[in-house]
Amino acid sequence: MKVLLHLLILSVCLFVTTINTSAEEKADEWLLYFDKEADLDRFLESHGQGVISIEKQIVKGSFTEYEIQTIQQEGFVSLVEKNYSKTAALELRLSDPLVVDQWGLDKVNAEDSMANYFTARDNLMIGNEIITPEGTITYNNQSLEQTEFTIVLGNEAISRLSIELEHVEDIWQLEVFNSSGERIAMNEGNLQTLDVLIPRDDAFDSIKVMVQTKGVWKKKPVINNIIGVNHLLIAVIDSGVSQHEDYCGNVLYSLGKNYTSDDEYVDDEYGHGTHVTGILAACSDNEVGVTGILANAPVDILPLKVLDKYGNGSDYELGVAVDDAVQLDVDLINLSLAGKGETKMLREAIEQAIQQNIVVVAAAGNWKTATDKIYPASYPGVITVSGTTPFNRIISIANYGWEVDISAPGSDILSTYKDNSYKTLSGTSMSVPYISGAVAYMKLDNNQLDVLQIRSKLLATARDLNIDGYDIYSGAGLLQLTKAVQEETTEVIEWLTLKDGQTLIEDEMNILGLSNGLIGSDIHIFVDGQLYSSEKAESNRLVIDFSNIDAFQSDLTLSVVGMSEQRVHATDQIKVLMSNSEEEEHEFSDVADDFWAYDYIYESQELGFVHGYADGTFRGNNEITRRHSVMVLGRLFNWELPASIEMTFQDVPIELSGSLAIYSAADKGIIKGYSNGSFYPEEELTRGQIAVILHRALQKNDHMNSPNHYQFNDLEEDHYAYNAVQYLTSIGIVSEQPIFRPEEKITRAQFVAMLMRTYEHLQK
Repeated sequence: MKVLLHLLILSVCLFVTTINTSAEEKADEWLLYFDKEADLDRFLESHGQGVISIEKQIVKGSFTEYEIQTIQQEGFVSLVEKNYSKTAALELRLSDPLVVDQWGLDKVNAEDSMANYFTARDNLMIGNEIITPEGTITYNNQSLEQTEFTIVLGNEAISRLSIELEHVEDIWQLEVFNSSGERIAMNEGNLQTLDVLIPRDDAFDSIKVMVQTKGVWKKKPVINNIIGVNHLLIAVIDSGVSQHEDYCGNVLYSLGKNYTSDDEYVDDEYGHGTHVTGILAACSDNEVGVTGILANAPVDILPLKVLDKYGNGSDYELGVAVDDAVQLDVDLINLSLAGKGETKMLREAIEQAIQQNIVVVAAAGNWKTATDKIYPASYPGVITVSGTTPFNRIISIANYGWEVDISAPGSDILSTYKDNSYKTLSGTSMSVPYISGAVAYMKLDNNQLDVLQIRSKLLATARDLNIDGYDIYSGAGLLQLTKAVQEETTEVIEWLTLKDGQTLIEDEMNILGLSNGLIGSDIHIFVDGQLYSSEKAESNRLVIDFSNIDAFQSDLTLSVVGMSEQRVHATDQIKVLMSNSEEEEHEFSDVADDFWAYDYIYESQELGFVHGYADGTFRGNNEITRRHSVMVLGRLFNWELPASIEMTFQDVPIELSGSLAIYSAADKGIIKGYSNGSFYPEEELTRGQIAVILHRALQKNDHMNSPNHYQFNDLEEDHYAYNAVQYLTSIGIVSEQPIFRPEEKITRAQFVAMLMRTYEHLQK
């Protein structure tokens, strides 16, 4: 009965007009706690009009601060608290009602970047002076009856000007001129809004605008809105884009082009391009539909229609569209499409775009087949995207292969659709705009980034999915957008036709990509530490011929160094498999079966650590040089090249065989060199020196020091190698003998014995 009474009082009180509340005082939600039901009843009789709901003698209500003070003074309530709100991660603090169903935004770590652009885009024309024949006005969204006027920009750069008419009766034309009277942009059509692209490299003091009608107009045109922006420009080359309630003026319909028919505009009969565009650029926080990954970032979408109403298109239309996008100086191209077969026309169009520093992002395709014959996905330099599920698995239909670079959400993706609707679609097509959005954020953060730097930031920050590092299904892993934007920017070297673990086909040409800052640098390419070739970088691509490699092992390490004036700017290192390797286990002519280090020597040869001499000998009793020892240790420990190399040793030029291992070891503090800046690479190594080097190298892996274990008669505690030898003895790398002979030169056989004991220790 009490509950029914409470509900009855509540239902009646909801119709009672609130009194004693200032119209200017804001009401907030509060939680009011009652110890006794009698107190709650009395409260409801006098303040029930503010009650929203009741649960277990706790009232949620809407009251002003004044009302709360009054309630507390009455003594009915035991505790009063503000009803603080919480927000689900997927809501992104937005009012768009369908954003809670957009699981992909949270998966790619987009919120922090999107949060910078939740508010509406700025119109740079607001506040500018407009000079008309009737006089000068300050523009503030008012209508203009004048169709010829000058906008004072004050040397401000804009990328796009849009004029919206109050009504349209026929074709009309928009022209823009610079202060010298030269026409810099023109467009015409019968849409209510016409857009023109303004050269972004120029800043204008003023521009002259002319609007002219064509045909017969019964009523004089009136300009309803003038918009000027400085935006990035993304070409969405797809099935067109239909007009939709969830776009906010940055889809440039009037500049779009239809390559599939004579129809002037790019209306999307298939729905695919509209869906892709919504994932990328649906308006943010407009209380309608979904939100694009770009939120309200300053980005324009140029729709170029190459797919027909069945979703089909040819390389001819696609190639022309890419060429047109290049001519229009877009910042990136979104290609949510794929197919078998390639043409010179499309290949050259894509190459030209990338050469012009236009990022090209393409779908891996959806046929569960290898990507090596899928285009444009397999063109070098294209960022090729696979799709993931909400459970971080690759979607079952996705193609796979060495061409896959990265992954993004591609399963059950909700977005805008034709006929002003919303629809859920799946496929690698849906994944591409997530990557395009990340690229746009990177360019907004730093518009000087080039294609290679953007690729590097994306791949370096991706979240591993299947295995550590690269795999042919997910690429580098799942996009992590904000981390990619925040990743440090460096000069970049990247093989565009090879990835770590891929098979090297010697008779195929391989392309090495270079960030723009490396153009003009010397590029040195090493194979297993040996200098293979040196070239001057005349462009951001080098074509490398590996047909002269004479390899006996099944895998090789390819290292690249870009430098100028003895300063290293960038490095890259990958391991590749050999397609035509002849893994010969050749016998060393000078290593007898009863030689004490026989097993160590052949085990190290099998593992690829040592190779012997060209005459078929191993020369186990010869001494080993400092250079050769570090080269071999580099193979054992698999040292990665540092991003940049400090050329600290005056006697170790980069061209020297083994120089990369030496500088990698120096970067890690494993070797120190001498006080005069020399390394003395051809000097023989002592047993004490190798103990110190091994100790430093192992400490990087073991992260511990062992207590003293064994006393050698010729090794005092103050000897530079004492601690190192004790450590190596404690883990079985140095044998327990009466003497260690620290100043004696170590032989190649002794070195290999220590090497293989170290290898066995690392396997534990």
